[in-house]
Amino acid sequence: MMLKTEIIIVGKLDSQWSDWFEGLEISDHGSGYTIFRGDQLDQSAVFGMITRLASLGMTIVSMTVQNQDNHEK
Repeated sequence: MMLKTEIIIVGKLDSQWSDWFEGLEISDHGSGYTIFRGDQLDQSAVFGMITRLASLGMTIVSMTVQNQDNHEK
């Protein structure tokens, strides 16, 4: 099951962090926010992302996770 994930955090992280965040696209929102977008294999991978962000002391503003399998049918 692939999960389409978007996480918005307060603060700025540049694309150099992409490998640490399992290849998610990282973009600067331009107003002090960073957006992570991409596909995660399962719910445990999403929780891993949250744990990594927490370990950096980042604040999550918004998070959207959608099951891609349901959208492709």
